Amino acid sequence: MSQPGTIIGGALFTALAAGAGTGTAALWVGALGTLLSGILMLAAKPPVEALLEDHPHA
Repeated sequence: MSQPGTIIGGALFTALAAGAGTGTAALWVGALGTLLSGILMLAAKPPVEALLEDHPHA
Protein backbone atom coordinates (compact mmCIF):
# COMPACT_ATOMS: atom_id res chain seq x y z
CA MET A 1 0.00 0.00 0.00
CA SER A 2 3.00 2.32 -0.08
CA GLN A 3 2.60 3.88 -3.54
CA PRO A 4 -1.24 4.00 -3.57
CA GLY A 5 -1.17 5.20 0.03
CA THR A 6 1.20 8.01 -0.86
CA ILE A 7 -0.94 9.13 -3.77
CA ILE A 8 -4.22 8.88 -1.87
CA GLY A 9 -2.69 10.48 1.24
CA GLY A 10 -1.34 13.38 -0.79
CA ALA A 11 -4.71 13.93 -2.45
CA LEU A 12 -6.51 13.79 0.91
CA PHE A 13 -4.02 16.16 2.50
CA THR A 14 -4.39 18.64 -0.37
CA ALA A 15 -8.19 18.50 -0.22
CA LEU A 16 -8.31 18.91 3.55
CA ALA A 17 -5.62 21.60 3.63
CA ALA A 18 -7.59 23.64 1.09
CA GLY A 19 -10.70 23.57 3.28
CA ALA A 20 -9.15 23.73 6.75
CA GLY A 21 -5.90 24.54 8.50
CA THR A 22 -2.85 22.47 7.60
CA GLY A 23 -2.54 21.16 11.16
CA THR A 24 -6.09 19.81 11.10
CA ALA A 25 -5.56 18.22 7.70
CA ALA A 26 -2.32 16.58 8.83
CA LEU A 27 -4.02 15.21 11.93
CA TRP A 28 -6.92 13.71 9.99
CA VAL A 29 -4.79 12.25 7.21
CA GLY A 30 -2.21 10.87 9.64
CA ALA A 31 -4.73 9.48 12.12
CA LEU A 32 -7.00 7.94 9.52
CA GLY A 33 -4.12 6.54 7.50
CA THR A 34 -2.55 4.96 10.57
CA LEU A 35 -5.88 3.53 11.73
CA LEU A 36 -6.68 2.11 8.29
CA SER A 37 -3.21 0.57 7.96
CA GLY A 38 -3.51 -1.02 11.40
CA ILE A 39 -6.91 -2.50 10.60
CA LEU A 40 -5.63 -3.89 7.31
CA MET A 41 -2.60 -5.46 9.03
CA LEU A 42 -4.76 -7.06 11.71
CA ALA A 43 -7.17 -8.42 9.10
CA ALA A 44 -4.45 -9.82 6.83
CA LYS A 45 -3.88 -13.54 6.81
CA PRO A 46 -0.33 -14.84 7.26
CA PRO A 47 1.23 -16.48 4.20
CA VAL A 48 0.67 -20.23 3.88
CA GLU A 49 4.43 -20.82 3.95
CA ALA A 50 4.63 -19.27 7.41
CA LEU A 51 1.88 -21.55 8.71
CA LEU A 52 3.51 -24.68 7.26
CA GLU A 53 7.01 -23.80 8.45
CA ASP A 54 8.58 -26.07 11.08
CA HIS A 55 9.27 -24.23 14.32
CA PRO A 56 12.17 -25.63 16.38
CA HIS A 57 10.66 -24.38 19.68
CA ALA A 58 7.16 -25.73 19.11
